[in-house]
Amino acid sequence: MKARQFTICLIAALGVCYLILVAMGFFAQCQYEELRTVESPGSVHEAKLFLRKCRNDPSPIVELRMSTTSKASEYQSFDLGDASTTDIDLTWLSKESLLVTYPTSFKLRRTITDMDDVKITFKAK
Repeated sequence: MKARQFTICLIAALGVCYLILVAMGFFAQCQYEELRTVESPGSVHEAKLFLRKCRNDPSPIVELRMSTTSKASEYQSFDLGDASTTDIDLTWLSKESLLVTYPTSFKLRRTITDMDDVKITFKAK
């Protein structure tokens, strides 16, 4: 009887572990392609554009990441929109002001005005 209960518990535990592994793999399957990187004047901040392709997204996403150059692995990110184009430019206007220009055909999901103490301006070209 005890061997049977042990076997049932072992099978249940293995099943739960399998489900956790499947769920982690299902949600975390993304590939990132770096499109461009620009450092601010004085090299205090770094802005990067990435193309993110995830298994669950219907299309690739263009992602903006902002960090200080001294802590590049610690960044804030923002999804700009579906990657109908990657012709998006990043231009530093000053140490704390970034201009993001994009084609009129590119549809922004939403805009933000500040990220990591940097003022961000969006402009269609």
